[in-house]
Amino acid sequence: IRFEKEMQTPQSLIVDYIYKETDYTMRNKAVAELSAEVLKTLFFNEIREEKSIAYSAACYSDFSPSENQGKADNILIFQCPVKPEYADLANRTMYQIAQKVANEGFDVQELEKAREYCLKHHQEVIKTNNYWEWVLSGKYIYSLDYHTGYDATYRSVSATDVRDYIYNMLQTANRFDFIMIPQGTEQKSE
Repeated sequence: IRFEKEMQTPQSLIVDYIYKETDYTMRNKAVAELSAEVLKTLFFNEIREEKSIAYSAACYSDFSPSENQGKADNILIFQCPVKPEYADLANRTMYQIAQKVANEGFDVQELEKAREYCLKHHQEVIKTNNYWEWVLSGKYIYSLDYHTGYDATYRSVSATDVRDYIYNMLQTANRFDFIMIPQGTEQKSE
């Protein structure tokens, strides 16, 4: 969905959702989160560092229990605030990067960096009340254990798991692309 909006300071925003219901398991959650972290780095490097068409580009995983018992709403989110004239190029670039990862794989060092980030972040959040509230609600509302085996599960995810996850999301999931552009913007076709 592409829409125009009147703005004082022209800037486009891309928010793409790739959605698929899947089994809720710690392993599936870990693969989804690590895949998003890998794509986040690759998006940033290509879109900001190499092409200089946006200040930032990111990918997020929203993996949460669905209304169907034992299932998860598995959402991969591409996001990029971008110079208006480069909105189409940035959106296309994100999908090209994801497709390249799905078809050819990626440098395994990107997965190691993502894993290190997730494990370090987990060690920080387990010290908070919000984390334990989340763990308890998962246990008593959804009969899911969000905590036991976290580190071991994240350490077991391979580059092949990430590549296969991204491939499956691109091939079989529902996709919703939202691009907001300032009124009267022309696109560059690089």
